[in-house]
Amino acid sequence: MIRRNRNDPLYAAFLALVFLLPLPMGGNRIPFRSVLAGAVFLLVAVWLWQWYRGNRPLTPALRAARPALITLALWSLYVALQLLPLPVSVLARISPEAAKAYLVLHQSTAPLTLENHATRLGWLQTLAYTGIFLLTLALIDSRKRVKTLVLVLVTAGTLQALYGTFMVLSGLEWGFPGPKPTFWHRATGTFVSRNNLANYLVLCLSVGLGHLLAQSAPNPFRRSWRQRLRHLLDWFLGPGMRLRLMLLVMTVALVMTRSRMGNASFFFALLSTACLMLFFGKRRVSPAVLILISSLLIVDVFFIGSLVGLDKVVHRLEQTENMGERGILDTCSLRYWQDYPWSGSGLGSYYVSSPVRLYTRFLKSSGRFFCQSLRACTGEMCPRAFWGI
Repeated sequence: MIRRNRNDPLYAAFLALVFLLPLPMGGNRIPFRSVLAGAVFLLVAVWLWQWYRGNRPLTPALRAARPALITLALWSLYVALQLLPLPVSVLARISPEAAKAYLVLHQSTAPLTLENHATRLGWLQTLAYTGIFLLTLALIDSRKRVKTLVLVLVTAGTLQALYGTFMVLSGLEWGFPGPKPTFWHRATGTFVSRNNLANYLVLCLSVGLGHLLAQSAPNPFRRSWRQRLRHLLDWFLGPGMRLRLMLLVMTVALVMTRSRMGNASFFFALLSTACLMLFFGKRRVSPAVLILISSLLIVDVFFIGSLVGLDKVVHRLEQTENMGERGILDTCSLRYWQDYPWSGSGLGSYYVSSPVRLYTRFLKSSGRFFCQSLRACTGEMCPRAFWGI
């Protein structure tokens, strides 16, 4: 059994990377994205070298995640194949529309993707995500390290919330590293979009709330009055109260983003989790847990939300029925599936291969990025597979 060094530089570097990931505009710009991907690849290379030398054993979580790692590796290989040049005659059998596009340019060989640069960036980003997943399973191998990772995520989310809220309330309207071009009077943090900040805050809130619920103590009302008083003082002065205050700050910033997607997903997840714990939990839910969830819903949402703009979020949700341009994009995506039914047009190439050219400026940052990537990579393969299942 190899003993783990307490002062692990690789572990410290990984925590620093997790903390710094959202700072440079969430990696929305190519230079920032390249630097972050290079840092991930460097950490993975160091871990592989230590594992090869026998200084870094495989953790049980990493061994159990082999199917997921194999799936990610196969997906990365498939995206890499989209960059492989093929004869146009072979390409015409796989993707006739892509072959037509390259025949216009009088090319004898061409890849499956219609946008080499975007697919290459998407491939590197996929490898970076896989590397973060690998490092998390390989380095977070104890309860103490899990708590440390949770603290890093919650701290990063709280700083993002404070920064975004301060920029809105002060009127400075700065993002990172300069003034915001869009989304004024809405919290964006160091991200380029309010939806990006909302998704990040939902992630940090979920992690922090799960950690807080896992640390909930047994029912204190069955103890003596001295034990109750001691428990109450520990609750006010302990780390649980600090964590709850951090969750409160992130909840306020989440409402100030006025993101329909972020607010709706968080509140639905909070309510569904509370119902699951109440009716299907293995252990009896303590009153402290119920008070915590009720306070998040009543105090943190309805009371504070009314002060920072929850009514505006509700108004945006009510206006969701007016599809407008979103409906046009969804309709054209159906035609896109017909043009590229099997192999897609390449990861990240949706904005150049979509039948609609009028909105290509906005498609890269659209809230439908996952669907666009799925369509661009696989065409109808995944929908047909799900239909078959």
